[in-house]
Amino acid sequence: DAVRVDPLQTWFSPFSLLVGALTVALCAYLAAVYLAVETSGELQEDFRRRALAAGAAVALLAAILLPLAPHTAPHLWGLLSERGRPLVLAGALLAALSAWLVWRRLFRLARLAAVAEVVVLLWGWALGQWPYLIYPDVTVFNAAASDPTLRFMLRAIPVGLLILLPSLWLLFAVFKGDNPAADKPAAGEPRGSGREPG
Repeated sequence: DAVRVDPLQTWFSPFSLLVGALTVALCAYLAAVYLAVETSGELQEDFRRRALAAGAAVALLAAILLPLAPHTAPHLWGLLSERGRPLVLAGALLAALSAWLVWRRLFRLARLAAVAEVVVLLWGWALGQWPYLIYPDVTVFNAAASDPTLRFMLRAIPVGLLILLPSLWLLFAVFKGDNPAADKPAAGEPRGSGREPG
């Protein structure tokens, strides 16, 4: 007999909700580390505190999920503990390294470690689930588009990149480049702080 599972129970189980919370915390950590690199002074310290708080949340949620996984997602746990174990362990080490670098205020190195952490964890998750996208029904093979569609996409993507890459370059050049107008006082304002002493 086929096993029937309530979709709501699957998507709103404690394990699913905790995985969602872990993903949100990981994105919050990555964003805070990136913004700490781009800022200075008190704002940078604020993003440092946020990064440390988000990193602590990631560690706490991962510690809660580990004992739950063998019982609530045995298939995923079995594959992660076999094929994906080296990448998951490497991701955990990179997470600890990134948090230590944030603590030491080495934000650029922390950003590199945080990016590597997320990439390694995603590859570990993908390797653990392979070939399933959604276990046990959707695999990479039965979810793939038809061959004509894939061939069309392979031809269209390079054309799209010819438009996208210059646009991205312009976006970063405008918003991350030096702003010479910021160094000039507005008309009628004194140089320096922008206000005359009262």
